[in-house]
Amino acid sequence: MPLSPSHQRMFKKEQADVSYRHEAIVLGVHTDEKMKVKNKGRYGKDTGDVEAKYNPVFWSNLNLPPETIFYKKSVKEIESIFGVPIETQFRVINK
Repeated sequence: MPLSPSHQRMFKKEQADVSYRHEAIVLGVHTDEKMKVKNKGRYGKDTGDVEAKYNPVFWSNLNLPPETIFYKKSVKEIESIFGVPIETQFRVINK
């Protein structure tokens, strides 16, 4: 991924390797709608690449599992990259 000029000065390089991780536990899904599945075989997208409308009611009622060591490490890395607390990042992106 190309870096901005300020990040280039900070990291002393023009590009950076980028990766992202997902950590979720789904205990069940309840819906009143019927789901149509077109591709029953291999789904060629990563979960993070699937477009979905933001639903504030869902996120305000979401019960998360305890924070794991992996989660805490990931949050620390993300906060250090952007210099902003994770709660602020979630609040800004979820508008």
